[in-house]
Amino acid sequence: MQLLIDSIALILSAVICYSIWRAVRGGGTAGVLALAAAGLMFGLHLIASSYPALWLSIVPHPVAVVLSVALGWMAAPVILYGLSMRAGKRRDRRALGLLSACVGLYAAWMVGASLTPVPPGGEEARLNGVLLQNSDYTCVAASAVNYLEQYGYHLTEDEAVLRGLIGINGGDDLNAWRILRLTLPDDYSVRAGKVNPRRMLSDRRWYMVPIRLEMNIGHEVLVRREPDGRTVTVRDPISGESTMLWKEFESVWLGTAVWVESSSYAPLRISARTKR
Repeated sequence: MQLLIDSIALILSAVICYSIWRAVRGGGTAGVLALAAAGLMFGLHLIASSYPALWLSIVPHPVAVVLSVALGWMAAPVILYGLSMRAGKRRDRRALGLLSACVGLYAAWMVGASLTPVPPGGEEARLNGVLLQNSDYTCVAASAVNYLEQYGYHLTEDEAVLRGLIGINGGDDLNAWRILRLTLPDDYSVRAGKVNPRRMLSDRRWYMVPIRLEMNIGHEVLVRREPDGRTVTVRDPISGESTMLWKEFESVWLGTAVWVESSSYAPLRISARTKR
């Protein structure tokens, strides 16, 4: 059902952007206003991707997240097209026109991937009780599955992928937030955004966090402080569960996180013996 709702949201985004493109193409005052609207949509997309906590405080709804990301991607080629029409020199118009075509194809690919059925993953694999990701691009989904298990909710990685933003690149935090928000009941408060290191060190809550691996590759893991205050436990969908010094973790952590707050529910204890 959620996939159908998201598909309708994406189609609505395409209709809106097509109408704006027609207005931009027509020129005049309407074209200028339409170009400004496209710029506003792209700006909202940047806010949603760069400052998820701010965006989710304004529109904390899974469909709104899809709309903000999709409209932003679709608005980018419209903006470039409008600029190319207003470029003075023919050479500049051609260059901007070519660039807008490239961005349009990329945006179509990113958004279109969301409507493509996800192939079933391989056989579930676990290491030290941690679900391992089935592909190079599903670390967020696998980490979300591991996170949800502490609350007694069991998803497959494929189900988690379908509940995320799928092919739309909206940022790992927005993907993770959507998966948790669409799975947990409203009694849970799912939060996302920057986290003060002192806060993370002050409790033993699990956090979903983005980190940087070698070659500057992004990755998603779970992390929780240990009682000694100097080490953290990391549940990695690639290497399983391990312990590392806080300073080592802080050097690769990107500073943001997704976590759950609730006064009426407490997480279950998860360990290497966690089973489906």
